[in-house]
Amino acid sequence: MLASDTGLVRVATFPGAVGQSFARGLDAAIRDLKDHGVQRLIVDIRGNIGGGLGSLRLLSYLCPARWEIGYSVTRGRLRKGYRKGKTYSHRQIPATKTELLMMAIRFKIFPEGAAPWSS
Repeated sequence: MLASDTGLVRVATFPGAVGQSFARGLDAAIRDLKDHGVQRLIVDIRGNIGGGLGSLRLLSYLCPARWEIGYSVTRGRLRKGYRKGKTYSHRQIPATKTELLMMAIRFKIFPEGAAPWSS
């Protein structure tokens, strides 16, 4: 808390490839700030060295709606050609180990083509 209505969150890195623990920690921090009446948020990412998908959770707090922010193409897919609309799409960071396992299975079953849930 910087003031009665202003909170500060410092993010030095986005640890973990998927970012589950970071996302849970950030959600808890934001919830705590809201419980204390915070209306304004300062996010300090100075010196942040980047990292995994946890950054998406932070971005979700800064954007009012869901936006596509990127896509991933393997080398094999790049050589064969691809269409942006047929690349993998994630709805959210997996919240549990079961959801993470299901995501891994989907990538194993559909290693180069579009997954059925892609937009």
